[in-house]
Amino acid sequence: MSILSHLEVPRFVLRRPLQLRIERGEAGYSVYDEIFNILGAGPTPEAATEDYQYALVSYYEHLLVNESRLSNYLKNQLQKLRDLIDEE
Repeated sequence: MSILSHLEVPRFVLRRPLQLRIERGEAGYSVYDEIFNILGAGPTPEAATEDYQYALVSYYEHLLVNESRLSNYLKNQLQKLRDLIDEE
């Protein structure tokens, strides 16, 4: 278990910490959350966490751009992300 308390992605900040899981595999490390099912991967836990952060922000931006066409499930995901992430 790991706690993500801030984002290294320019223009974005976390409103509250997010719990992440880190797993080591043969090819490196995986970092994921159990809310959005986003995955980051890398040769070190730090690299996997950075990859996760960019994947999370990319997912958020994709949902924002497509908001008018989202299913109810994805609208719920977008609301959770809005509650979690602020844009500077």
